[in-house]
Amino acid sequence: MESTNYQNVHHLLKKHASKRGQQRGIKGSAVKVVFAHGDREIDAGDSCYKLRISKGRLVELTQESMIKPKLAEKCKNLTIITDGCSIITVYRSAN
Repeated sequence: MESTNYQNVHHLLKKHASKRGQQRGIKGSAVKVVFAHGDREIDAGDSCYKLRISKGRLVELTQESMIKPKLAEKCKNLTIITDGCSIITVYRSAN
């Protein structure tokens, strides 16, 4: 398995999120982008919410040269469950 880049976001990840991200092949760099720039929040209960990033925001970040198109593609459909301070889990949604 290719090494994931979780060093940069490791302090934010709960043990469960780190393990699931690695199992699901989700790069730490994509998690970092969605956590920092996510603009779609949906209540997930228990004081948590689902955080996603819109296609429009990804286009803006790419046009501003903040992220490369390849990374933007990896951020599509990535969902983070967070309490606002830490990342509970990460997964790719179907839509």
